[in-house]
Amino acid sequence: MLNGQLPAFTDQDNPASFSPCLITRFLTFTHLYAFNAWLLMSPTTLSYDWQMNSIPLVEGVCDPRNLQTVLFFTVMIMLTKRCISSVGTERRQTFLGLLLLVLPFLPAANIFLRVGFVVAERVLYIPSMGSIILTVAGLDQLRQKLRLRSSTLVSTVCLLAAVWSCQTVTRNKVWANRETLFRYVWRERE
Repeated sequence: MLNGQLPAFTDQDNPASFSPCLITRFLTFTHLYAFNAWLLMSPTTLSYDWQMNSIPLVEGVCDPRNLQTVLFFTVMIMLTKRCISSVGTERRQTFLGLLLLVLPFLPAANIFLRVGFVVAERVLYIPSMGSIILTVAGLDQLRQKLRLRSSTLVSTVCLLAAVWSCQTVTRNKVWANRETLFRYVWRERE
């Protein structure tokens, strides 16, 4: 496919990895981890192409997006602590969820090698399973702590699933072919 050669990426493919400033690269990549986590939790801002300046570089510590990054890493640390301190089924659920969330994402994280994209939803397929396991475990903990009836929680989750299913059907129409996709993008820009 590449005649035994490594792929050659440009700054248009992944601007952060070509930034001369180490702080900008670090802040942007860590923000992208938080951005990907948000896509798992609320996939409302999907794109057919996340290249170039679709997500601007985080160029300083005063950028407000750093708060999202701090929140993301705080949650990840709390989940890790929970995994270490819990026992039994809860521990296994948290551990499996974290494992499926983090390990499959590592090759696309710009840690070990440069990748040719800023964000790509396709690298979140397996991590989404970890996200689902953690969400269900979290909802179960919430139900127990607030003493909610299972039917209340199930109804809420079903309502959310119905809303997101409607959004999926709508987006599938947009992604039917290249023409509908580009028309949609053109309308969004106007």
